[in-house]
Amino acid sequence: MALSELAAKVWQLSEDYIPLAMAHLSLGAPYEDKPAENRLDTRRETLRVQYLFPGIAKPGFDALVRVRTEQWWCKGALGFEHNLKTVAASVGAEHREAFYEEAKTVVRGFMGGLSALQRELLEEKFFKIEE
Repeated sequence: MALSELAAKVWQLSEDYIPLAMAHLSLGAPYEDKPAENRLDTRRETLRVQYLFPGIAKPGFDALVRVRTEQWWCKGALGFEHNLKTVAASVGAEHREAFYEEAKTVVRGFMGGLSALQRELLEEKFFKIEE
C-alpha cells in the first residue's frame, strides 16, 4: 500500500527538515548532512522522530529511533545475505530480522495512542524494508 497524499507530503517535509535542522538547529551544529546507504546516522533518525512524533515520551521516542535503526541494520543484512548466499550471511540476516521484529512489537504496543497519520507512516516507513 502506498502512502496517502497527506502522509507522503508529511514524510517529504520530514526529509526536507532533516538537513535544515542538522545545519542550524542541532546542538553542536552545523553538521554536514551526507546521507549514505552504507552509513547509519542516528542524528537523522532522531530528528525525523522528533519531527513526526512531537512531544512523545522518552520511552516511545527511544522505541521509534530503535525501529529505524533496526530497519537499517536489517536491510543491510538482507542485502548482504542476497549478495553472498552463505549460511553465515543467512544466520546474520535472521538475527537482524528478529531484532527488527522485536523493536516493531514494542512500538505496536503504543500505536493506538498515535494519530491515524502517524500510524500510517509507521506502517509504511518504519515497519517495511524498502527495496
